[in-house]
Amino acid sequence: MKKGKAFEVDGQTVGMVVFENEKTLLIRKGFVSFVGEKKVLILGEKAVYVSKKLIDSSYWIRLTPTTLVPETINCVDSSNLIREFLNV
Repeated sequence: MKKGKAFEVDGQTVGMVVFENEKTLLIRKGFVSFVGEKKVLILGEKAVYVSKKLIDSSYWIRLTPTTLVPETINCVDSSNLIREFLNV
């Protein structure tokens, strides 16, 4: 997956736009973390459709260009990332 638009809520990146049409966006849930010294966007399997009207009318939600690269991780060796992803 290439670099794209980050989905931010209250200034925190919570996902990435993976598909866009005239009225809606498909956003995959994710979070920003460090893998080694590299800052990456870890994307989960869950996704949601969001209306563009919601984004335009909300002060707290916005789309921003991102330089973060989405990355998959080895979950066996990354239990701290699993806890962070599940908010535990």
